[in-house]
Amino acid sequence: MYSLRHGFVTEALYANVPIVTVAKSCGTSVQMIEATYAHAMAERDVEVWSALGTQLRVVGAET
Repeated sequence: MYSLRHGFVTEALYANVPIVTVAKSCGTSVQMIEATYAHAMAERDVEVWSALGTQLRVVGAET
């Protein structure tokens, strides 16, 4: 059962499901999800920011 839950949480976080929704779906707290799955959230953050990096511009830096 743990493997199924772990897989669900990991996939949900990678799919950008809000952490509150993931926690409620698993009957646990946001704090537990953050503590246990910080690595998955950090990996996803890197992917998202890398993808956005080419599309972002600094406001006020127009020349």
